[in-house]
Amino acid sequence: NWPTAFRSSPMWLLVGGFFICGWTTGLISTHFVPFARDQGISAYHAANAFGLIGGLNIISILVISTLSDRVGRKNPLGIVYAIRGMAYVILVFFRGTIPVYLFAATAGLSWLGSVPLTTALTGEIYGLKKVGILTGVVFLSHQVGAAISIYLAGWFYDQLGTYNFAFVSSA
Repeated sequence: NWPTAFRSSPMWLLVGGFFICGWTTGLISTHFVPFARDQGISAYHAANAFGLIGGLNIISILVISTLSDRVGRKNPLGIVYAIRGMAYVILVFFRGTIPVYLFAATAGLSWLGSVPLTTALTGEIYGLKKVGILTGVVFLSHQVGAAISIYLAGWFYDQLGTYNFAFVSSA
């Protein structure tokens, strides 16, 4: 029965990982363009860079999903999250149009790649009969992470005048 999954460490690792996933993607979905504009990036380049994230998500999903069918889910998922962390380091330490695009390319290659890995890993660990409810709970943690990061990034920006704290937390 599925409630026993919540007494196991893999479930809490999946929930925690997707909470952080939501934290990082929700934050950037809401605050990326205002951040780039604050850095003197034109609205044109900020929006195009954000669009690049979406376009590279397609490649990410197809490549990472195919790769994970051959090598497993756990290690590729860790790599995806490490790449995403590096993307945020770019935003914190580098300024200008080129770093914004470099962030977008790096983030785009790691953003949605975590979704099929997390879903498949949940099914592999707990079985297909439990994958619906358990994936639902994992995705709920994603949305909670997103909501909290969106709020806190705005709050810290209002208090400190910078997004650096929010992006460091995402890295």
